[in-house]
Amino acid sequence: MSDRLSPADASVVRTSLLREVAALAARDGRQAVLLYVPADACLQLAADVGVGVPIGADATMSLPGCSFADWLGEFAPRRRRRIRHELKVYDAAGWRTEIVSLGAVIDEVVPLLAALQRKHGALAEPRALARLLARQEQVFGEDAIVFAGRRHGRLGAFALVYRHGHGLQVRATGFDYDLEPEAAYAYFNVVYYAPIAHAYETSARALHLGVDSLHAKVLRGARLTSLWALPIGWEWPEGVASGAVRRVTDALRAEIGPQVARYFTDASDPLLPELRPDPVSRIGD
Repeated sequence: MSDRLSPADASVVRTSLLREVAALAARDGRQAVLLYVPADACLQLAADVGVGVPIGADATMSLPGCSFADWLGEFAPRRRRRIRHELKVYDAAGWRTEIVSLGAVIDEVVPLLAALQRKHGALAEPRALARLLARQEQVFGEDAIVFAGRRHGRLGAFALVYRHGHGLQVRATGFDYDLEPEAAYAYFNVVYYAPIAHAYETSARALHLGVDSLHAKVLRGARLTSLWALPIGWEWPEGVASGAVRRVTDALRAEIGPQVARYFTDASDPLLPELRPDPVSRIGD
């Protein structure tokens, strides 16, 4: 909804849109679902949709102070030493990170993106990936930037990031595994540390990191928001919601640990009652 709408007008427009979606789906004998709805938006939509089911969690890093040093200073000493070590090893192994436009490196990043997808068992057709990135570059233009990690001039890791509002959105990553990026902590340097430094340099206040590898993200200061699937004009069958809650909470505990609740941004997040409560601690402790 546009910020220019009053709360009452926004509610009317939202209700009308959702009713139209439900009607369009019904004409084809289908069911409509809002996917990846963040926890705070669930409350706004509650009157117009069915009961939601959780589908995961999203990670965002708020950036304190005015510099990378300020961000680093938020961590406990052990975590600070670890991050400095990862920065040092990356540099000593001959890696360097440059910031370029997406359009300048599409042909270079496609094989790395495909390699990452194949590693995780996903389909990776290079021509389709190239078309996808080209369309995104057309839409986002100069707001689509790439953090390109090179080792002796050869691209070995990248993170595609969009500038949006007051933050940076990490959209895609990829690696050349022949260059052994893991040994040099290329993932952490290209996906986290370089974008964080750039965010401070450009007055961005947050880094949105997405839904995967949540443990690594919370250890570096990210906080979580649950994501939901909301049915429009129908209800989930009996047992679906409880089963989804169990799967998501079990997965979060398995990845992050029993203290996962401490890493959530909002104390009113609807998933928190299903997780073990724990006081918020100093990040990275």
